[in-house]
Amino acid sequence: MTLNALYIAIALAFVAIVTKYAGGYLGARACKVKPEVSGFLASCMVSRGDIAIIVATLALSMELFGTDMYAAIIIMAVITQVTAPALMKNAYARIDPKDPVLSGSKGDV
Repeated sequence: MTLNALYIAIALAFVAIVTKYAGGYLGARACKVKPEVSGFLASCMVSRGDIAIIVATLALSMELFGTDMYAAIIIMAVITQVTAPALMKNAYARIDPKDPVLSGSKGDV
C-alpha cells in the first residue's frame, strides 16, 4: 500500500463519518426526534461500513480498481468502526436518562 492510498483512506474516512452522521441526524430531526437523541442515533450510523467492504470486494474482483483503492476502502471501514463507539458514548451522555426513548415507553421523542 502506498502513502497516497493512506491519504485517500483518511479522506474517505472523514467524508464517511461526516456524511453518515449528518444523514442520521437530519433524518432523525425530520422525524421530529429531539436533537440530543438525534445525535445519538446519528452516531450509531457512523459504524455502518460493512456494505462498503462487500462492494469494494466485488469491485476488486471485477478489476474496477486496484489493490491500493481496495486497501483504502478497508481502512476507511475500520476507522469508522473504531470511531463509532467514542461518538456513541459522547452522544449517549447528552441524553436525559428519564427520556422515554431510553425506557421504551411511548412518548415524545
